[in-house]
Amino acid sequence: MDNKKNWEDPILLEVRKNREKLLSQHGNDIDKYCESISASEEESKKNGFKFVNRKPKKLNSA
Repeated sequence: MDNKKNWEDPILLEVRKNREKLLSQHGNDIDKYCESISASEEESKKNGFKFVNRKPKKLNSA
């Protein structure tokens, strides 16, 4: 019997459950969900919160 098929990651299950909950709050529309996040960030900025936006680091090739 293959134990891998019966094993479930509880963290992964929680992440998936929360993803479904958040998407269902926005009619399962990813665009509406993203707009909601952007609006929330803008509101937070108006209230004095600062967001860090770092540029990606360039990796040195070997």
